[in-house]
Amino acid sequence: MLSRASRVLPFLLLLCTAARAQSSDPCAKSPPSDPAYYADMKEIPRGAGYLAALWEKTQLDDPAVPVVVRGLKTISSAKQHAVKVGCVELESRSTRAVKSVQLRWSVVRREADGAVPEGAPVLARGTLPPVEVKLQPGARQLVEVRGAHYADFLRPLLKASGEVEGSYLFYLGVARVEYADGTAEDLP
Repeated sequence: MLSRASRVLPFLLLLCTAARAQSSDPCAKSPPSDPAYYADMKEIPRGAGYLAALWEKTQLDDPAVPVVVRGLKTISSAKQHAVKVGCVELESRSTRAVKSVQLRWSVVRREADGAVPEGAPVLARGTLPPVEVKLQPGARQLVEVRGAHYADFLRPLLKASGEVEGSYLFYLGVARVEYADGTAEDLP
């Protein structure tokens, strides 16, 4: 009996450890349960503002772009009015292995019906810290993103009152690709 327990117990401990590790994964199906993951959440500015997220369609539609954002997952805080991007799905169209990517973001105004007029001016833009990946040619990968807070995307749009008014859309795309062979490429 003791030998059976000594074989089952390590297996159960391994399962518990795996479940705990998965519960703090921002790319998992359910939101991370680790409170530390939410510690850096930045509160969204108050006001009658609305922000939606999408990946850069121009990059997605251009087959010459070597790496594109295919999807993203946002995570909100239950304790405060805060949202951040937890992970993105990257797709490699390159024939070379990718070592890291740097993502960029831009914000445009949306019409009352939610549409974005063609050629809408970019109201704010920036880049995020580089993300280490091991993306093989033709592969897709979910990667954790840090520092992508809705509050930061909206901050340049604050009125003198400290509030945001209007409806906006922020796009997430790839700004720079570094390949495993040591070369890099800045994307238009």
